[in-house]
Order: sequence, then C-alpha cells, then structure tokens
Amino acid sequence: MTGQVAVEPTKRKRAWRSCWRRISRNQMGSVVLSMLIALGILLGYVGMYAKVTKNGYCRSRLSVQVRETRVENQRLRADIQMLSSPDRLAQIAVRAGMQFSGEFDYVRPRPTVVVAEAGRD
Repeated sequence: MTGQVAVEPTKRKRAWRSCWRRISRNQMGSVVLSMLIALGILLGYVGMYAKVTKNGYCRSRLSVQVRETRVENQRLRADIQMLSSPDRLAQIAVRAGMQFSGEFDYVRPRPTVVVAEAGRD
C-alpha cells in the first residue's frame, strides 16, 4: 500500500464527532449546515411536486384516450346493429338470388344405435 493508513472505526467516529463539534461551535458552519439541510428538503419537495405534476398529465392523457375509445366503441356497436338488421340481411339475400320460404324444414340427425356385446363367462 502506498501511503494509505487503515483507520479504525472508533477513530472515524471520533473524527466525525470532532468535525460536528467544530461546525456546531462555529456560527458560520451552523448556518451553512442549516442551509444545506433546507436545500435538501426544498429539492425533495420540488422533486415530489414535479412527479405529481407529471402523473397528473399522464392521467389526463389516459382519460382522454378512454373517452375516445368509449365513443368509438359506441359507434362500432351502432354499426353492428345496423349491419345485422333483419331487413338489410333480407335485401342482401334477395340480391344473392335466395327466395323466401313459408315453411321451415329442420334437419334431424339420424339416431345412432350402439349395441354392446355381452362378455361370456
């Protein structure tokens, strides 16, 4: 190691205590320390306020998107109702060459009979 001396934890504590004592005795040091604390609190407040403002803008943008999506959803539902109306479907069927029938025939599947073979004992 080149010129570095390991400092024991107790010596570090003593160094901080002596530094703190010097600052507390010195009136200018106390003022500077107080100003640094106030600056830290002020910067924290400004940072939080900026984050809240950013989240407000994001929320506003999302609520506009939700509103637009709901309007589009209502428009699409109205289109579905119009396109699937029985009168429109009847017109399309007539244009395709289909004819109206007064009778309805139902196709029933043939019943299937399954015979199980009995086993012999």
